[in-house]
Amino acid sequence: MTFVWLSLWNEIATREGTHMLDDLNNNNILFATGLKVDNFDVISNAKRVQIKQFVSMPNVQHYRILGRIEKIYEEHLWIYKCKTCFREVENQYDWIFCSQCGEDVETTTTFFNIKMVIKDCTGSMELLVKHTKAEFILRCVPSDLKKLMLKENGVQILKEYLSQFYGHTYVFIIPAPQPMNHEHCVSVVTFVLKVDWSEECLHISKGISRTGKEPMRSS
Repeated sequence: MTFVWLSLWNEIATREGTHMLDDLNNNNILFATGLKVDNFDVISNAKRVQIKQFVSMPNVQHYRILGRIEKIYEEHLWIYKCKTCFREVENQYDWIFCSQCGEDVETTTTFFNIKMVIKDCTGSMELLVKHTKAEFILRCVPSDLKKLMLKENGVQILKEYLSQFYGHTYVFIIPAPQPMNHEHCVSVVTFVLKVDWSEECLHISKGISRTGKEPMRSS
């Protein structure tokens, strides 16, 4: 099975998106026209590996890793971008400066920029999950977490909120590491996918049939 990430915008998201959510469990067939297909090859051509196999390989641009969330760092959960040029800006508490525009910025857009640790039966690795990929995992937007932090005991509430996602398993599509010093680098995630366990079981069955040995699974 191949996953397709479908993004809906504006009125279409409100209208058709609502109907899709209402019928999510009815196994309907979705038919759409006028779509812009982006990065399909990245997902379908990603090489399936385990964490210990995450090394630079010839002709491999992206890897597919099944991993369980072990930890989400609570520091620096988001970044700010200038609404004019859409570049990341420096947040200096009482003022925000955009080096691209060369001036102070009064309004910015906030995006998730979350560092986490994932694990499988072969090891662990640190990932950086940004923007909508982090929203998909955390099931919220940055403003929601900001509201939590403004409450009494906000830091503790934030920790409890993030900890509920520990142990959740996802498929992470990650660019291939650089040949040198990749062990000390934090990889930026390209896509996050919900796990299709029937597909994972099929992959294990094929591995057993081909090699006679059961491949190691995520733990």
